[in-house]
Amino acid sequence: MRILWSTKLGGKISGDAAVGGGQVIVGSWDNRLHSLDADTGAIRWRFATDGYVSATPLLAGQIAVFGSYDGFVYAVHADGGGQVWKARTKSWIRGGAASDRERVYIGSHDCNLWAFSHDTGEQAWRFETRNWISSAPACIAGRVVFGSVDGNVYCLDSTDGRELWRFRVGSELKYDSAIPPGSVHTVSVLSTPVVAEGVVYIGANDGFLWALDIETGRTRWGFPTSGWVMGRPIIAGNSVVFGSADGCVRAVDRNAGSLAWSTNTGAPILSSPATDGRQAYVVTLLGELYGIDLETGSVREKVSLTPTTASPVLDGERLYIGLATGELLALSTKLEG
Repeated sequence: MRILWSTKLGGKISGDAAVGGGQVIVGSWDNRLHSLDADTGAIRWRFATDGYVSATPLLAGQIAVFGSYDGFVYAVHADGGGQVWKARTKSWIRGGAASDRERVYIGSHDCNLWAFSHDTGEQAWRFETRNWISSAPACIAGRVVFGSVDGNVYCLDSTDGRELWRFRVGSELKYDSAIPPGSVHTVSVLSTPVVAEGVVYIGANDGFLWALDIETGRTRWGFPTSGWVMGRPIIAGNSVVFGSADGCVRAVDRNAGSLAWSTNTGAPILSSPATDGRQAYVVTLLGELYGIDLETGSVREKVSLTPTTASPVLDGERLYIGLATGELLALSTKLEG
């Protein structure tokens, strides 16, 4: 991996970028959403809000949807950054959105999951949990799945917000006398789920990656780690790949929940991996970016950056990542020689 360009924005970057249409869109703690040229890193446009933009923007058709710490959800034209609509929630927004092109779904620290019209921003419904919602939901086949800091994974009907099931994490909590950073297991869910072939895969701060039946919420399996599982897992063939605050990247068999391989990076991983089908790209909290072979778990590449909570995002043979220093980087993943 080699750095192609670096662009300094006006504040810390804590969320992931969205890539499409030749541009990279990312939020910053300078209260703005930024669009950059994917080839050069040059600024295309900026959109200002009245709060931090720490969430990952969602590219949905011709609009980009994102939340701000000012409590509003914004939809802006991906081409030019002009406002399409904005909708109010009751508190700041830290997590990203999901969309089925009819509605936009997003959580807020007011403890609600909100559904707004994709086209107009008109509120369709809201569903109240007992604590903050700090991560993005997933929507598929008329269902919306998400986690809450109240310790539950929820599945709702996307049409009316009716609860279909919930799953309570923390049943396997175990405490240690020696507590490394990130390993104080708690009953909360800060991970974004991924859904594949009728199964929801989601991490939790109880230290587990859970596999749940999309229809019933029943447990298929739970895989234990020694730290929080906060990032969104990814599907890679027959495996689910994810990182943990215990510093390990793991590949687990999707069906059996058995370990295929584990690679210890030595530093907490709070973000989500990305894959090109050849390698999994994972960054630690300290900013060490790894390219890990998907078959064996061997480290093939490593680049030292600066600390970050953002996840790497792939587009072809380019990888984009934001740093706590406010820089957005583009790196080439093309094999040399």
